[in-house]
Amino acid sequence: MKFAIDSLIQNGERVSYRSISAKSKELDIDGKGIRPNTVKSNPELHSYDLLHFNSKSPLKKKAKIELKRTRKYRNYSKSELIEMLIHAEQYIAKNNQEWLIKQFESSININ
Repeated sequence: MKFAIDSLIQNGERVSYRSISAKSKELDIDGKGIRPNTVKSNPELHSYDLLHFNSKSPLKKKAKIELKRTRKYRNYSKSELIEMLIHAEQYIAKNNQEWLIKQFESSININ
């Protein structure tokens, strides 16, 4: 199934497990092709795939989000952070209590 990977590279398409699987089904005479997990489990095919594999890394986006959040909180003093935390906990507790009351009242109304 290396020809599926080679075909993707020649066409300038993205090389991934799914694209290899789809291309192998297109190129296969019977139309069966291979499944994405077959690429992972076949050591020879997997090593060839890794040479040409190009997928997006979601880890970079996560790091940016965490950095923005970190920078945001660095601007606050310790006492401001403590005050924000206390207010957040009080807000959550109040909403939880209101939700429980509504649930209790709705269970009484059903019976």
